[in-house]
Amino acid sequence: MRKCSYCGRKMSSDTQFCSDKCAELYRERTGKDQKAIKYFLAGLGMGIILLLAGVFAGEDVVIGSGIILMGVVIMVFPLITPETVNLLGYRKARIAGRILGMLTLLAGVWVAM
Repeated sequence: MRKCSYCGRKMSSDTQFCSDKCAELYRERTGKDQKAIKYFLAGLGMGIILLLAGVFAGEDVVIGSGIILMGVVIMVFPLITPETVNLLGYRKARIAGRILGMLTLLAGVWVAM
């Protein structure tokens, strides 16, 4: 049984979306995601640089700050894989991405302490 690619509802037909509204919302939101990729990558890059600087300096606070930055970036821009969308649907996959971002942020706080 297939699921709607946007809301995750089970469908009996072989279409990708359960309604025209879901298809429209999916196209709109994925278009916005495409524009956010550069900010996502820039934020992760800065987090990795902070993380490496902390490793070389031996400062747990800087390492934790890098992890916190990456967690914030993942929460703000929860870009998800097509496989996750197929499994959960777009909306639920974004929620799962935000939860993983929050867990990353909490891990950074734990490392920084």
